[in-house]
Amino acid sequence: MGARSLALGRISALTDPLWGTTNNPGGLAKTEFTSAAFAYEVATLPGANRLASAFIKPLNWGTWGLSAFRFGDEIYHEQFVSVSFANQLGIASLGGRINYVQYSAEGFGTSRGVSLDFGGVAQLTPQLSIGAYITNLTRSQLNTLHDDPLPTRLFTGIQLELSEKVLLLTEVEKDIDFDAIWKAGVEWDVYKKIFFRTGYQLPLRTASFGVGTVRSRLSIDYAFQWQRISGTSHQASATYRFQRNQK
Repeated sequence: MGARSLALGRISALTDPLWGTTNNPGGLAKTEFTSAAFAYEVATLPGANRLASAFIKPLNWGTWGLSAFRFGDEIYHEQFVSVSFANQLGIASLGGRINYVQYSAEGFGTSRGVSLDFGGVAQLTPQLSIGAYITNLTRSQLNTLHDDPLPTRLFTGIQLELSEKVLLLTEVEKDIDFDAIWKAGVEWDVYKKIFFRTGYQLPLRTASFGVGTVRSRLSIDYAFQWQRISGTSHQASATYRFQRNQK
């Protein structure tokens, strides 16, 4: 989640650390402010809307995050409540997340499970960072008749600062049951913290665009995505940073 991530082709290993509660939990340790975040995505595909909120609290010994996520409609929906923790260790920030997962389908009841995610971000040079995380590290299953496994995905990404105004990002996402997805995105600081972003995915042939701005404690982002099978989606997100914490 996070409109910045969507605008960059849904790159999630190295985007806004405030969304480490739903993306890469390792990024949370880079947050220096007590913050709140909210995102909503509307899709043309029926029943595919998404909603997420998060609260992040940095402390002297690490950063905590609490988030809630919902996908779907009244016929079928998925819900997650997650608790995350991350800490900075030298050049790397490492974090984990525990999720309570609930799937509900009309006529089929509700299935539940608990999963564990783990990830990290390392800044190798002032211009180069790498990040990676895995979801459902323990291969947890839903409490169904057949003990259906929750998805396990690995994300690995690179971020390169080409100049003070241009960022280049790329990422590979691999679900253990499906082919890999390659993503690439560019962010350009057009004028005084007003950003233009674009991204692409292969082999899904998905294109995305977005804009965003940072003003004092408030960040607002918007993204548009087009996918040849599922159609279009729009996401708006906002983050608010409260008084700075001394870590």
